[in-house]
Amino acid sequence: MRKIFVLDSLITPRFMTAIHIILQLCVLMIFIGGSITAFRFGSVSGFFSTLIVCVLSAIAARVACEVLLVIFRIYDVLRDLRRHGIRLQEPDNPNARNA
Repeated sequence: MRKIFVLDSLITPRFMTAIHIILQLCVLMIFIGGSITAFRFGSVSGFFSTLIVCVLSAIAARVACEVLLVIFRIYDVLRDLRRHGIRLQEPDNPNARNA
């Protein structure tokens, strides 16, 4: 019960698979609707443009979900490093003045 009210763990990564599936289903519905519309008006170019847009949309949805997962994994690794007392060193700055 404590994990519900305290923000120690993130729940968004758990939902990413469902979000990805929902996005892919939306792309599929758009493809079906666009294909029906293109065939209704006898437009072969409309069908192919719908196909290209849907393929690119499916790839973009996948990449967006993967980017979000990478961000959450980076956060997890940094949180684990902080919990174990490991401090990250700042890179040497050649522009810094020696005091």
